[in-house]
Amino acid sequence: GNLTGKTVVEFKPRLRVGAALCSSFGGVRLDGIKANATALDDGFAFALWGENTGLFSLMDSFTGVSAEGRDRFSVVGRATGKGVEFNSTLEGKGLRFQSKDGEDAGEGIEGVIKIKGRLLPSLSRLHFEAIGKVPRGELLFGNIYLDLSETPLSLACSLDSHVGERRMNLSHCSLGLKNLGTIEGEGSLSFEPFSLNGRLRLEPTKIAPLFSTFLVEPFKDEYPVLGELEVGGKVGAEAGLSLGAKGWMVKGRVNWNGSLNLGTKGLYFRGVHLNLPVWLSGVKAPERRGLRGELAIKDLTVPLLEQRSLALSLEAHPNRLLVKGSSLRVLEGKVAFVPIELKWQREFYAKTSLSLHGLDLSGFLPLPKGEKLLMESPGLQVELERGNLLCKGNISISGFGGRIKVWGIEAKNLFSPAPLLSLNARWEGIDLERLTKGTSFGRITGRLAGEIRGLQIAYGQPQAFELVMESVPGDPQRISVKAVENIAEISGSTSPFVGLAGGVASLFHSFPYSKIGVRATLKNDQFRIWGITHKGDSYYLVKRGLWGVDVVVRDPGKPIGFNEMLRRIREVMSSKERSVIK
Repeated sequence: GNLTGKTVVEFKPRLRVGAALCSSFGGVRLDGIKANATALDDGFAFALWGENTGLFSLMDSFTGVSAEGRDRFSVVGRATGKGVEFNSTLEGKGLRFQSKDGEDAGEGIEGVIKIKGRLLPSLSRLHFEAIGKVPRGELLFGNIYLDLSETPLSLACSLDSHVGERRMNLSHCSLGLKNLGTIEGEGSLSFEPFSLNGRLRLEPTKIAPLFSTFLVEPFKDEYPVLGELEVGGKVGAEAGLSLGAKGWMVKGRVNWNGSLNLGTKGLYFRGVHLNLPVWLSGVKAPERRGLRGELAIKDLTVPLLEQRSLALSLEAHPNRLLVKGSSLRVLEGKVAFVPIELKWQREFYAKTSLSLHGLDLSGFLPLPKGEKLLMESPGLQVELERGNLLCKGNISISGFGGRIKVWGIEAKNLFSPAPLLSLNARWEGIDLERLTKGTSFGRITGRLAGEIRGLQIAYGQPQAFELVMESVPGDPQRISVKAVENIAEISGSTSPFVGLAGGVASLFHSFPYSKIGVRATLKNDQFRIWGITHKGDSYYLVKRGLWGVDVVVRDPGKPIGFNEMLRRIREVMSSKERSVIK
């Protein structure tokens, strides 16, 4: 141009790069990346862009996760005396990834991340804001599956980095899944020494979709009961977290107001208010004052539990939770427990100590009219670890004029479809007349003692045991004709009333006996039976007194199917009065 008679030439250099000296680097196609730069009065403008460069393959180098998919990115900015400003976009389509162990994977992922940033001239401070959306794809993390077309993922974060001070601040961070909830947070990160501190929040959100996505669907095959649970209400959480050279720590709370029902088991919890304190730590530190919370249930229905409401205080300490001691009214008695201690680190662990006072079992057992079984225990230590329940101590049950001692109670795979219950029991002084009175079995008088060891129960049916029981002298010992006949029928023995003996039976209602006893085992569905008293190869279930009848085991120790034995017992117990004369 012409200015004051002089000619001015304006020159703004531009640099454009359309290919690189080498075609690839680390799996990235460099020949697919282009760049240009344009000089400005106070600096220069720049742009960098590319498409289908294999950019996602870098994930393998940095995270050990193999990935591939179509990419498109661009970075546009300018550098001036005021610093560097830029806007960038990264788009991905058809993205798939998989961890080395195959536990985590993704397929058909489509999304975009946009970053806006600024770097001050002295390079002392960097600020950027990022937002991202992933509306399509499928994700699998362990057992947890997400279909992003139904629950699109969104994320956002702002970062201020103080380069000279080697630290950065994070703010307005969020990670959300539509219809499930959004976690928000902020924090700071330092590098010398390394430390991370922050806070996370989950605003109150409906618990049912979260429960279904992260618990029911992933684990219902392993724990079918999850599929039967109905959970309602809203849940929220807030926690502080820290990570440093000495370890890590998470402290916070989970709040839930709602309901929990398991109708198939008759369990209903309504008006639930849970303020759950959480304290997880990888730092060894001296014991401090715990975080306090509470659990209150306004209306509950639990089989055998008589009270309709519940209030418990909670206290969290590093990697453990205390449920403060209380008592429950159960079966017209009381169950008192010291604080329940729940621990979690590598494995979940729980323990408490129970005392049982006057629990009346007659409410749900088919006992003869007027009889009761009362259960007591001065101290029963209960431990739950890796899904297995162990009870240390004894339970005493009084009834029928005698006492039953139960010990060695265990339950393996408690949360599986087929938990296995094991126990041992010993009884003494049981009044046989009170035990058989009013039953279809037949009347017996005398006292009974015995024990069962290694009793294992699964699917509601015994799987194994060793049983010994026998009469003890003291009280008059007589047995009715009907009881003799039923003992013979259950054991598969020949009736002692066959032939002429049947005529004798018609003249008497009962006979004296000197001994009643049985020894039996169950293993692998094979039931074997012997008598207690034996003479030569003959084993007696009933040994007569000065006169009377004997019941002899037909084939001692011969295995029979346990279901067949149960059929015989059910048939006898459901039978009506009948003649025993053959």
